[in-house]
Amino acid sequence: MIVKAPHAVLRTVAQTVDLLELKTAKFKALVTTMKKALHAAQYGVAIAAPQIGESKRIFVVAGHVYAARAKEEYDPKKHLDHVFVNPEIISRSKKVSKKHEGCLSVESENGRMLWGDVPRAEKVTLKAFDHEGTALRIGTSGLLAQIFQHEVDHLNGILYVDHVDVLYEEKPSE
Repeated sequence: MIVKAPHAVLRTVAQTVDLLELKTAKFKALVTTMKKALHAAQYGVAIAAPQIGESKRIFVVAGHVYAARAKEEYDPKKHLDHVFVNPEIISRSKKVSKKHEGCLSVESENGRMLWGDVPRAEKVTLKAFDHEGTALRIGTSGLLAQIFQHEVDHLNGILYVDHVDVLYEEKPSE
């Protein structure tokens, strides 16, 4: 189940993961729970551990994001979800643009998604570890850069609404 604002875990700086934890059943179960929550969400492209109530520096990006980047039809056997442990954005482009953004943890009083335009760096470089403890360094742009910024914000207790001037509610489906 996805934790909703104003839950305190969403405003807390998440705890660093000891890399020895990556081999444990508890870590593997946490990642499985995150993936299930992500795939159950209509607009899910990524999810951070605090969004399921765990104050850990972990996020998962859905495989369909990588399929779209490759301009391929999504195949869950080919386009795997990517797990990022202890991620840190180590560089950002000076060029910033407003990106349409929502969050699985932020809803209106009617239970609908809230959206807004968030200023995000157009390019970022992220360093992290994968689920096996392999060090990663990824430079990216576009949607993936936006996702990295959004998810690292989550791990720092920041929500996208902190960056938005105007929020608007998802229109109900007809």
